[in-house]
Amino acid sequence: MLIIFFDDLHGYNNYQEQDMAKKSREDKTFDDGLTSREQGRAYSEALLQMGAPKSKTPRRMAKILVWGFVILMPLSLLLSFVISDNNRSLNAELSKTLEAQYNPSFRVRYDTIGAEVVNAWYNKENPPINVDSSIKWNSTSTAQLAGASASPSTTTSATTASLKVSGVSFLRGSQIKTKGDPNRYEERLEYYALINGVPQIIGVTIAIPNLSDINSTPVLVSAPSVIGNPEVSVVSDGKSPSDALGAANVDGAKAVLNTWAKAWTEDDASSLKATTQDASKDTIYRGLGGGWAYVDGSAAVQWSGLAPDGGGNAVARVTWSMKTPDTVIPAVTGDNSKPAQVIPGAVQQQSMDVLIGKFDSGSPSILAWGQAGTYLELKPQRNALTKEQAAKIAPAGVAPTTGAGATVPSAVTVAPTPTATATPSNSK
Repeated sequence: MLIIFFDDLHGYNNYQEQDMAKKSREDKTFDDGLTSREQGRAYSEALLQMGAPKSKTPRRMAKILVWGFVILMPLSLLLSFVISDNNRSLNAELSKTLEAQYNPSFRVRYDTIGAEVVNAWYNKENPPINVDSSIKWNSTSTAQLAGASASPSTTTSATTASLKVSGVSFLRGSQIKTKGDPNRYEERLEYYALINGVPQIIGVTIAIPNLSDINSTPVLVSAPSVIGNPEVSVVSDGKSPSDALGAANVDGAKAVLNTWAKAWTEDDASSLKATTQDASKDTIYRGLGGGWAYVDGSAAVQWSGLAPDGGGNAVARVTWSMKTPDTVIPAVTGDNSKPAQVIPGAVQQQSMDVLIGKFDSGSPSILAWGQAGTYLELKPQRNALTKEQAAKIAPAGVAPTTGAGATVPSAVTVAPTPTATATPSNSK
């Protein structure tokens, strides 16, 4: 029995030793924290790699944006400085121009009303503004409106010639402070006008009772008066467009210029188109017509120069004369016989700019024309019209002239007025 007990005890000890050895082996595999941290870092890197984009385009775009901003920022600042400097120079030039052109004498408020005052004064109309009591306004209606009877001094006799004013234009003016009243100012206005067709300078004085009050009503303190005669004469500044364009001798185009001037004046559409050498069948050229007749051989060149577009063309300002038909008064027979009379038509001097094609060749043409001053705008076929357009500008009831032998009435015959038999004044 004792032997069996010791054997069992020995087996139990062996079992405990084996169990302890197993536990010791398990204890040796215990994590002290380093392994967990390494695994954590590995997991984090794996997650970052999984979250990172596979394409490198976004990264490249980000780099481009960053470098673009770095490069463009200084350039933008430099451009801003350049623009600011240019603006500063421009402002300085404008300031100099303003100082040179600014005239404080033109700081007036009632230049428009002053013109109305001049017109009303000479046309015997009611004054457009308040009038100082010292002024005797030469209008009959003014006295009637005031409740007074019109006196001979305020009316114009039927036998007295009246002054007619036209073309009233503001010339200059000044605003002067009234001495003794800090708020009252007077505007001394001058106007250029024609009195019975003669140029005159007319002065008007208007008071501003209170300059700082926008509701202050102006008062006329001096009636319109002629204060001077403007200098009107023939002047020349010595400049011609040909100086800038370059001289062009258009003597070889005199014949075609005469033909063109006659065709345009008399609305000879066929001859007018021939002068343009336009080969198109769909274009029509129209002139003035309406009874005007060309004065033969009157076309002359005032100046000529090379066309801005070149091409062997030239521009010129052409003058010529045209007239209305003569008026013929037939002879009167009988007791009060009178011979026939011919009253010449009125003559009008014309000036137009023309574009002359191949002016130095043997066959020049008139490519375009327009009002004096349009020489820089003239282009070939500028005046070409379609058939529909030409029909719209034709006079009502008058067919457009198409033949080369177009005629304009050379004279208008006026029937004589029948003469009544005179009756003695003392007959009863």
